[in-house]
Amino acid sequence: MKKKRTVAREYAVQMMYQSAITESPPEEMIPVFWQSFENVQGEVASFAEQLFTGAYSRREEHDRVITQFLKASWSFERLGEVEKCILRVGIDELLYSDTPKYAVLDDYVTLARRFTDEKTAAFVNGIMESVYSNFAG
Repeated sequence: MKKKRTVAREYAVQMMYQSAITESPPEEMIPVFWQSFENVQGEVASFAEQLFTGAYSRREEHDRVITQFLKASWSFERLGEVEKCILRVGIDELLYSDTPKYAVLDDYVTLARRFTDEKTAAFVNGIMESVYSNFAG
């Protein structure tokens, strides 16, 4: 069974993705999102919403940070929406929480592997390690 925070991180990334796709702000998107997951409440729902709203409010800042660590041959626009969402939420938790770095990295790299592939997981790991080393470490 997955840990509560791991599950909440997954929901937060899904919220970020749904918000990005529908161009809906959190106050409109969150109630609609939870309609698909009626039995999620308490700590998991609360932590997921906290992660999502924090990352959403700082997404432009995070996008600039992500861009800073891309190879010269890549642009932010070339990244897939899933990768962007995973990185936005992961970077936000890495920089604005007291959660141990290894737990944050492990969960978001695992999410990248689950939602995309091994190559993307390695990419997410590299960006998040660079962000941590340059801003939080």
